[in-house]
Amino acid sequence: MRAWVIAALLVAPAMAEGAGLAVRFDPEVMRVSVPWPGDVDQVRAAAQAGTVSLRWRFRIERVRPWWRPNEELGEVELVRTIAPDLLAGGWNVEESPSGLVWHFRRLDAALGEALNLSGIPLVERTLLQAGARYRLEVEIA
Repeated sequence: MRAWVIAALLVAPAMAEGAGLAVRFDPEVMRVSVPWPGDVDQVRAAAQAGTVSLRWRFRIERVRPWWRPNEELGEVELVRTIAPDLLAGGWNVEESPSGLVWHFRRLDAALGEALNLSGIPLVERTLLQAGARYRLEVEIA
């Protein structure tokens, strides 16, 4: 499966959007929402043939001026796996590293949950400086 990279420059605590990426700052945490940018039919076909894992890797860094390299704040990886539930019928979506599991009767509902990240907590606000510029990179595979 191909990988996509979505990047956005953020100025805390403002809201930034770009290429479908939405960033929201709550009082305690920065949250991101990312819709699936690829072909849903391709993922559907792969899920009908067996288990499919989708990986989002988030990297955030503080943008530094001039010649100084950007300061990396961290990296978070989230994996959602779509698998048929042969005992109960339907489909399970499992999220790692949280361990959450959702059960769906229809594949389309499972795909809707697995492919669209909404309000995922990414960075604690205490790690961000007001007025600083940040770069958020999202790699999806």
